[in-house]
Amino acid sequence: MQITDLSIEEKISPIWRMGFRPLFLFPTLYLVLISLRWILTLAGVIDWPYQTSVIIWHSHEFLFGFGFAIVIGFLITAVQTWTGQRSLHGTPLMLLTCFWLAARLNANLNWDQVWLTAAFDTLFTLQAMIAIAQRLIATNNKRNLIFIPILTLFLVLGIALLWANNIQDVLLARNISYAVVLIFIFLISLLGGRVIPFFISRKLGIEQVKEAVWLTAIAQVSLLILAYAVFTNSKYIEAVSLLVFLIQGWRIFKWHDMKIWQHPLLWSLWLAYAYIPLACAVLFFFGVNWLSPVIHILTLGTISGLILSMMARVSLGHSGRPLDISTWMTVAFVTINLATLVRAVLPLFSQIQLPVWYLHLAMSFYLISFSIFCICYSNIMFTARADGHPG
Repeated sequence: MQITDLSIEEKISPIWRMGFRPLFLFPTLYLVLISLRWILTLAGVIDWPYQTSVIIWHSHEFLFGFGFAIVIGFLITAVQTWTGQRSLHGTPLMLLTCFWLAARLNANLNWDQVWLTAAFDTLFTLQAMIAIAQRLIATNNKRNLIFIPILTLFLVLGIALLWANNIQDVLLARNISYAVVLIFIFLISLLGGRVIPFFISRKLGIEQVKEAVWLTAIAQVSLLILAYAVFTNSKYIEAVSLLVFLIQGWRIFKWHDMKIWQHPLLWSLWLAYAYIPLACAVLFFFGVNWLSPVIHILTLGTISGLILSMMARVSLGHSGRPLDISTWMTVAFVTINLATLVRAVLPLFSQIQLPVWYLHLAMSFYLISFSIFCICYSNIMFTARADGHPG
C-alpha cells in the first residue's frame, strides 16, 4: 500500500489521518444537534425563523447533512482498501470537512439563502468524487467506478431539493426527498450485497453466500425503477415494490444464520437490511397513501441502522482495534430499532392519530443511539491507530 511514512504521519493530528475519522464523528454530532432542533421546533419550544419550509430543511439536512456525509466518509476510506493508494488525509481532508461544515452552518443560520448551501455541498461532493475517481482510474479499478455516477446523482438531487425549497414547492420537495431515500437504498443494496454476507461468513467461519450476477443486476435496477416510480407518483408503484420485496426478501433469507444473533455487529447489519423488504411489503399491501411510514422505515431502520452499525465496525477496523463493541453500542443498536418500531412500524397497526409525544419518544430513542456512538468513539477518532500503523 502506498502510504505515508510513519514519521510524516505522526505530524498529522489523528483526526485528519483518514476520512472516516472526521466524516463519521462530526456528521453524527451534527445529527444529534439537528435532531434536538427538530424536536424543539415541532414542540413549539423554538420558532422556525425562515420563510421556507422546515419540513424541507429537515429532509435535506438529515439526508445530505448527515447521511450523504457518512457515505462520503465511508467511500474515501474504502477506496484506500480497494486501490492500495493513500486516500485523502491531512490538509485535503481538512478542506473537504470545511466544505461540509460551511454548508451546514449556512443551512442552519441562513437557510433562506440556499444557493450558498448548494455551492458548498457541490464543492464537498466534487472534491470527494475527484479523489475517489483518481485512485480508481489510476489502478484500473473498474468495478468501483459505479460509485461516481451514484455520487453525481446524489449531487443533482441535492441541488434539486434546495431549488424546490427556494421556490417553496413542498410537494416537489417531498417527491425528491423520497427519491433520494430510495437512491440511498440502491447504494445500500449494492454495498450490502458485498459486505453483509462477507462479514457473516468471516465472523461465523462459514462459506460466504454467493449471488448470481443476474439477481444482483435485477435487485439494483428494480430499486432505480421504484425510485423513479415514487418520484413520478406512478400507478405502478405497488407492482414494483412487490418485485423489490421478493428479491430483497430472498437476499436476507439466504444471508441469515441463527448464530448472527450472538454478535451485535452482525444482527444489527442484517436487521437494518431486513427493513427494505418490510417497507416494500407495506407499500404493496397498503398503497401510496402509506408512503410516509414506508419512507420512515427506510430512513430510520435501514439507512440510520446500517450507518450506525457500519460506523461502529469500520471505525474499529481502520483504527487497528479488535472488532469488539462495548455493551453501550449494543444498547445503541437496540434503541435505533426501537426508534424505527415506534415511529414507523407500530403506527401501521393503529386506527387513531398518534399523539405528538409518540414522535418525541421515537426521536429520543434515535438521539440515544447516535449520542452513544459519539461518546464511545470520539476518543478513537482523535487517537492514533492502536497497532501503530498510519491511518
